Amino acid sequence: MGLLAVLGVTLVCLASTRGITIEDDIQLDRLKDEVWTWKCVEGGCRKTGVVEGERPIGPDTCKLVCSGNGALWPKPSGSFVLSSKLVRVSPHSVRLVKKPSAGSTEGDETIQSAFDVFSERIRSKDKLGTANGHILDVCLEIKDPKTYKYVQGVDESYHLFVTSTSDGKLNATITSETFLGARHGLETLSQLIVSDSSSGELLTSSQIEVKDEPAYTHRGLTLDTSRNFVSVKNLKKTLDGMAANKLNSFHWHITDSHSFPFHAQTYPNLTRYGAYAKNKVYNEDDIRDLVHYARVRGIRIVPEFDAPAHVGEGWQWAEGAVVCFAAEPWQ
Repeated sequence: MGLLAVLGVTLVCLASTRGITIEDDIQLDRLKDEVWTWKCVEGGCRKTGVVEGERPIGPDTCKLVCSGNGALWPKPSGSFVLSSKLVRVSPHSVRLVKKPSAGSTEGDETIQSAFDVFSERIRSKDKLGTANGHILDVCLEIKDPKTYKYVQGVDESYHLFVTSTSDGKLNATITSETFLGARHGLETLSQLIVSDSSSGELLTSSQIEVKDEPAYTHRGLTLDTSRNFVSVKNLKKTLDGMAANKLNSFHWHITDSHSFPFHAQTYPNLTRYGAYAKNKVYNEDDIRDLVHYARVRGIRIVPEFDAPAHVGEGWQWAEGAVVCFAAEPWQ
């Protein structure tokens, strides 16, 4: 462990003193008009003028190796090794070469969907339709693949190891106890693949090793959709942001005194009287879709229905169900 930590420091320092190198680099014609590049100076990236014969790079490429943690967020809690030698990644050659069986259709679909989210994110970084680059083969080694849903206290640790081969491949192995850790490993790997703003290429380090686990078991966010309705599309964006930060609990405060946007089959009048509008309601399909969307990203949804306190809109249809409805001044 000590040697690994020293090696990590050495590799990052090399990026500061010798600069960033790109394997099999090709001087593209579109780079000839670049006047600025970014250099790692004293642990930070600095914008400088391009000198003749120099290959310009963008700020994200510089941050990848100049930062002490490869610009990862959250910062890994364990060891971190990153080589300053970069290689190009082919965004359309990202393959899942090994995955375990969760023993159920839902579990297997969750693991596959998590990889699909990862590969789509890599493709979305490609702005030029780049075909050249290393094939990225991903191997998921999950010791307990049957644990694919978040529960309190579940093991979310992972070990990510990436190497490049002479035949133009990148091999990424993620070892974890559960699916939750493997998903976090995929998230980390996606953040370590950057789009260079100068060339448009996707670049990553030729050698990566990360050992990480969360410092806190519960890492959550609360969103109130009673006072302010939020569309399913924007709820998914919120879940994407949570996944990027490796949060695991979405406290969905669905109902409160201001509105009742949840479609209640047993008492539909709660929705009829309580929603802001007919199109501002979450039906069963919406909720089922969001639960699946969250699970693939390692997040559990904790629904919050505020009752019997904090009730108002939606309850006024039933005589005697609520007192002092819409009373002013509100207190």
